[in-house]
Amino acid sequence: MEEGIPLRSTDVCYAHALPGASDRHGWEPLFTPFGAGPGECAGRECGACQMLDSQHGHLNKVAWLTSRFAAEMSVDPTEQECLAQWGYVLGLWHDLGKFAPQWQRYLARKAGADLEREEVGGVVDHSTAGSQHALAREPMLGWLLAFAIQGHHAGLPNAVAGEAAAEARLRKEVYAFAQAPKALLEWPVPGLPRSIRSAVARRDAVAVAGYVRRLFSCLVDADFLATEAFMQPEQRVARGGGEEGVLERMEALLAAKVRQFGEA
Repeated sequence: MEEGIPLRSTDVCYAHALPGASDRHGWEPLFTPFGAGPGECAGRECGACQMLDSQHGHLNKVAWLTSRFAAEMSVDPTEQECLAQWGYVLGLWHDLGKFAPQWQRYLARKAGADLEREEVGGVVDHSTAGSQHALAREPMLGWLLAFAIQGHHAGLPNAVAGEAAAEARLRKEVYAFAQAPKALLEWPVPGLPRSIRSAVARRDAVAVAGYVRRLFSCLVDADFLATEAFMQPEQRVARGGGEEGVLERMEALLAAKVRQFGEA
């Protein structure tokens, strides 16, 4: 990537551009500042995030969705708020690399191209920056965010084996993201949910790994749905429907399958 001058505070950063859209007014903003005024984001109570408003920040919308998906990871009401907080910060930091001037110029050159496919192929890396920031903020807990952020396009990385491993990517020189808003970079990392604190105390690596995988799944789904709403709004509308009674039939089929195991 070419070197470039730092972003100015007045520069608008974008997350996605529609095919053939040369007018940046139609592009999706990367981040909307927090606040209660017009054109600002009300955080986890934001109506624009809920509606997946095309002119609302991508990071805001992904954080909103991820927080709601993460809250469903537990049926324990006392843990759901903590899980929602984990999902929110994960969504806010997943695309920090897109604040870099180099990435913004890349988006302008490739407007409408399949950047998601190029990310998987290693052509452009905007995922490492967020994981580096998570570790800089929280050297221990940050790992639980770093794995999911690094893998939100290409899949969860191995910890230490190979050039694409999480540890190796943390040493990469990637785009500076210091131009990102201070409120975004300083968003607090919550404490662990009670069940995961217990797993750490008893050194239950399987439980902790499962927690990371579930967070990863929440982020991937949220990112996909938010991106789809901007890039393919007609697909989003079609996705909203569902055949009546399908969940009940799925539950019956699953129960029947489980009973077969007992008969073997």
